[in-house]
Amino acid sequence: MLVYAGIIDIMYSYLRYKLSWNDKPYGWFSGFGSGFNSMTVLFLYPLLLRYGSNDVALSIYGIITKIIFLLMFAFLFASWWAYLSIIPMAFNRFVSTGLRASSSHFVEYAEQGKLFSLIALIEGITSIIATLIFNGLYPLTLNFFSGTVFVAVAISLLLPLGLLINVHYNMKEIQPETNALNPTAISSNNV
Repeated sequence: MLVYAGIIDIMYSYLRYKLSWNDKPYGWFSGFGSGFNSMTVLFLYPLLLRYGSNDVALSIYGIITKIIFLLMFAFLFASWWAYLSIIPMAFNRFVSTGLRASSSHFVEYAEQGKLFSLIALIEGITSIIATLIFNGLYPLTLNFFSGTVFVAVAISLLLPLGLLINVHYNMKEIQPETNALNPTAISSNNV
């Protein structure tokens, strides 16, 4: 969340600096990005769950595409390249969606509200911290490479990526989740 909030905070300034965008092109970019992002999490995420992916694997895909997006943005050179970066950016919400869904399996059903409240509290705090960090650091990098923050964040995401890959490969098969998105688990439990 720290990364997402921080990047969003500096994105307008970065696009204004690199591509001389004003409010209108940034609004179109932001609108397309948000729309495409919502469509992927509403339609593609459940489809991938239905066909065998799990929440941790989808979080891994989300981090990988976030790294791709950050590197594309770090070396931004044209408007069409910015719009092309919307494709990997569309999977950014896979990270938080997958981690929330995964974490819900570690607490009792009655405790999930507390868990999600805690997650929302942490997101709020990290958003404030990210604003301070990214808005303070970004102007300092303009002298030598304006994409420094994006490269640094991409590199920093390698740690959570490695941890998630480790979790994914060390997960024990507990019991298949039984829900409408995973009909094979439902049918196998009814046999």
